[in-house]
Amino acid sequence: MNAGYDMPDYVLPHSLEGERERLRLMSRLLDPMHRRHLAALGVGSGWRFLEVGCGNGSVAQWLATKVAPDSLAVATDIDTRFLDGLAGPNLQVRKLDILHDPLEEGAYDLVTARAILHHLPGRAKAVERMISALKPGGRLLIIEPDFFPALVAEPLIARSFWQSWLDWAATENIDYFGRSSTAAPPGPTTGASRSRSCANRSSHPAK
Repeated sequence: MNAGYDMPDYVLPHSLEGERERLRLMSRLLDPMHRRHLAALGVGSGWRFLEVGCGNGSVAQWLATKVAPDSLAVATDIDTRFLDGLAGPNLQVRKLDILHDPLEEGAYDLVTARAILHHLPGRAKAVERMISALKPGGRLLIIEPDFFPALVAEPLIARSFWQSWLDWAATENIDYFGRSSTAAPPGPTTGASRSRSCANRSSHPAK
């Protein structure tokens, strides 16, 4: 197996049968909401974008198209097998393990990630590293599923379904509620909502 396709600790690796279709459906379901949040942040010409855990790269592709030709979108994933079709003069594809691989500091106007933190035991470190990649005044957009409403869903059969899903997730070390993660240290970002989606503005000093 190509080293670029190594996902040893990921519960839903890209090697699973039907994974390309799953990512396509996820993009169809979630990209419109993701794009609305990005547009609300005022993404514009000349920006440098980083997408962490981009899956099939649909969001990075949209960013590259929206901000072309004088901006740069960098699509990263720990497994890049579904990114071969991405192309453009202002679009780069990179293999990146957000917890361990080198990452430029103070290099991006916007960093975004969707539905990856609940898979990471070191989520606080991942967020710290994403923040450090921002330029002063850069924006961080992280979108994560919010399962708290599922715990009180009606009817009961719906609640039972989601409780079964959460019980399975716990056996696979998927932590939707952040219970196994220490809190990120106080920092310069503000304006985060409860993990459903958060848009943070960083004003950390230049490195």
